[in-house]
Amino acid sequence: MTALTLALVFSRVLFHFLKLKHPSQMRTVFMLQMSAAVKKAISLSIVKKRVNIIMIIYAVKKDLSLIDI
Repeated sequence: MTALTLALVFSRVLFHFLKLKHPSQMRTVFMLQMSAAVKKAISLSIVKKRVNIIMIIYAVKKDLSLIDI
């Protein structure tokens, strides 16, 4: 998760904390917000990680082939 998404998530959660008065409501909203944010971040990071891993493997193979020669 990038710093920007974290900041957006926490500002949204804080906004809901300020709006709601009952602790049980706060907890429910907090859990819903966090689970939605985590799901979104995980789906984005999985795609990014796959691309990064492929690029890293390619770079390592390229470096190793240069060293072997």
